[in-house]
Amino acid sequence: MALVRAMRGVRVRGGYAVALMVFASSATVQADTIISSSSEYWGGEHVVSDVLGITGENTNLTFRYGRYAIWTGAGIIGMAPGDYASFSLLDGSYVTTSGTGSLIGSYSDTNVYRGHSYLGLVGGSTGIVNVTGTGSTWTNQQNLNVGYYGAGALNVSAGGSVISANGYLGNFSGATGT
Repeated sequence: MALVRAMRGVRVRGGYAVALMVFASSATVQADTIISSSSEYWGGEHVVSDVLGITGENTNLTFRYGRYAIWTGAGIIGMAPGDYASFSLLDGSYVTTSGTGSLIGSYSDTNVYRGHSYLGLVGGSTGIVNVTGTGSTWTNQQNLNVGYYGAGALNVSAGGSVISANGYLGNFSGATGT
């Protein structure tokens, strides 16, 4: 059984905490998961049924020790002006962002599509992803956008890997991607 604790200031939908701290077993998080407090998950499964967004100043989400996730919508790291958000896959953890590329909706007046991932979605936001260690893998069925309208950085090291149908650095004017 998982020990689950809701983070302070986080929405709750359908009886599930929208942002979770999980120490064992697995957790299913309902649609539009917005993480605004730093969190770390170890081992097991983490399923997000629509959009996973990491927002806030100095907010980090970390998966370790074989933790895996399936995002059946989109992953957005740095989704609002002033965000400095990061996501780390460490020690053999992996994530798959799946979807057909269809429109999900709009966040901060920017369209978001199924199966895509965004680092630095809007101007003034920063999104960073670190994929570190043998077996640590991030797979995107559609586009990986590093610096969509904002700033994005993708760091892959020590045997980590990233797989994507398409990859873009600094998509739009004023955006930066490294």
